[in-house]
Amino acid sequence: MAKILIIEDDEDHCKLVAQALRSENHTTEEAHDGKDGLHRMLSYSYDLIICDWMLPSMPGVEICKEYRKAGGTALVLMLTGKTKSEDIHTGLDAGADDYLGKPFFTRELLARVRALLRRAAKPATEKVLRCANIEFDPVTLTVKKSGNEVKLSKKEIGLLTMFLKNPERVFSLDQLRSLWTDSPEASEDTVRAHIKTLRKKLHEENEPEIIVNVHGQGYRLNGTPEN
Repeated sequence: MAKILIIEDDEDHCKLVAQALRSENHTTEEAHDGKDGLHRMLSYSYDLIICDWMLPSMPGVEICKEYRKAGGTALVLMLTGKTKSEDIHTGLDAGADDYLGKPFFTRELLARVRALLRRAAKPATEKVLRCANIEFDPVTLTVKKSGNEVKLSKKEIGLLTMFLKNPERVFSLDQLRSLWTDSPEASEDTVRAHIKTLRKKLHEENEPEIIVNVHGQGYRLNGTPEN
């Protein structure tokens, strides 16, 4: 079972692809806008990304380029109506691992997904992320502060993961709110409350805050994660 992100502006088509993938026990997430898709790719871990070319705000080829430039390693399958030879070359050169033109047969899509996942050289474990006295294991989802385990909620773990994986980035409240896909009505005050609780749980007396507020912009990690 793989975790797959589908970036496609045609919501009906997106749902059909998601349904086919779930029939093979994969879990899926959807983005219908280029910039939102790239944000998700950089903020969360996926086994495979299925990306259209023609998208609002940012084309799929640029998404691939930016993702690879940022060090993204997940598999990318371009699924698009642009099927000329030069388009295929452009997509693959941008960082896509495979390319499938529309229209397509569902059986072929699923076969390509299986082939990509088989050849994926994904390690069995991911590196533990460390920053200051905080240690996060992305496999077991355990967080330790000065060697002692800290109990975090699912949303708090999601927030911490975003900061640790993007140490130089300032996240706006709206960007952080993308974690609340199960509650799209969640307000910025909800995000602030979770940030406040997370900072309190991670704070060590007489030590600087590990997550700091950037006035007028949002929040960022205070420090550089260790490999």
